[in-house]
Amino acid sequence: TLPLLLFTALVNGEVSALSSYPYWKEFRFFILFGSAIIIGMLLNYSLFLCTSLTSALTTSVVGGLKALAQTLLGLITFGGVSHNLSTYFGIGLNVTGGVTYIWARYRESK
Repeated sequence: TLPLLLFTALVNGEVSALSSYPYWKEFRFFILFGSAIIIGMLLNYSLFLCTSLTSALTTSVVGGLKALAQTLLGLITFGGVSHNLSTYFGIGLNVTGGVTYIWARYRESK
């Protein structure tokens, strides 16, 4: 997908916008930018491995549990979320479904 991404970046003018970025020539920018690229590549590769070694449904459930962990971390860390019954019911339902699926898959494999 890299050729398509580069073409889109050229057409949208993002390459020229990047070259006019004030911190473009700083070493810290390259370190952070490179780290973001490497982390994104590792995430895509781990999703590919998860899907190829298990199933698309397992990858989806694991992704949902990861999103749940991020939601809970954000709820605790940043706040700004209304604490009401529907919020906690939805989080509880998500946890119950994910744990039930993992348990069923574990029993199936035994």
